[in-house]
Amino acid sequence: MIFRDNGQPSGCISILRDLTELNDLKEELTRSQVKIAEFRDKLEYFEGRLDNNRHHLVAQSTDYRKVLSLAKRVARSEATVLISGESGVGKDLVAHYIHFHSKRKQTGSFIKVDCASLPATLLESELFGYEKGAFTDARVQG
Repeated sequence: MIFRDNGQPSGCISILRDLTELNDLKEELTRSQVKIAEFRDKLEYFEGRLDNNRHHLVAQSTDYRKVLSLAKRVARSEATVLISGESGVGKDLVAHYIHFHSKRKQTGSFIKVDCASLPATLLESELFGYEKGAFTDARVQG
């Protein structure tokens, strides 16, 4: 409102803004957020299926069937297991397979160590433990 000196209204100023584009963008954002939530749910579903199926390995070759048979026997023992092989042959899958078929799956104590990534000087301590001061940053018994 615009007022005169005597306080009487003399006019009105109105400012309008077209919010159509803003509302369209809000709707598009909402649709995108719904799609993201759907994709996230699907991803979680498939990741869960993948995690649950790590112990369901299918072997066609006689050699791999022998590996799985040995893995089941190893799973019954309390021994630490070292799995070796070329890159990409499924060592990680076999490790999870062994863990799933062991009594230890109930405790959740699955520790995977990539020995190739460890320096030779730390390999023994990583696998068999260490005492405080055994090497740099060795603070507690491990």
